[in-house]
Amino acid sequence: MLMFKRYVMNDGHHTIDFFVHSHKTRNGFCHEAAMFGIPTERDGKQIDFEEALRHRYVKVPYSNRAWESYDGQTALTRLWDKLSELKDFWPFFDGENPFSGEEPVHENLYEPDDLFGRFGGR
Repeated sequence: MLMFKRYVMNDGHHTIDFFVHSHKTRNGFCHEAAMFGIPTERDGKQIDFEEALRHRYVKVPYSNRAWESYDGQTALTRLWDKLSELKDFWPFFDGENPFSGEEPVHENLYEPDDLFGRFGGR
């Protein structure tokens, strides 16, 4: 059930990457979603870099199998909703949540642990 996926979108000015990753936890599993690619300046408006960082990551723990149309949907949907709080700065996030329905086009990536190996002498 572990997965790592990338969704690429474009706001008309910048490429925006959404990543979702799942991993096992002591009590079940967890999906993490993150967004990369949004600048901190647009049309002369500035946004605090720390504020931008706070809005681009979501972690959703599960104790058992959750119902989703596709793996990671809940985390990606929550991330989009969190980013929509910044819609005055990034109008792109004012639109319909692309993660709430069918799964958007994505790229399956190697599991980070498989790609980089585990640290700590394993």
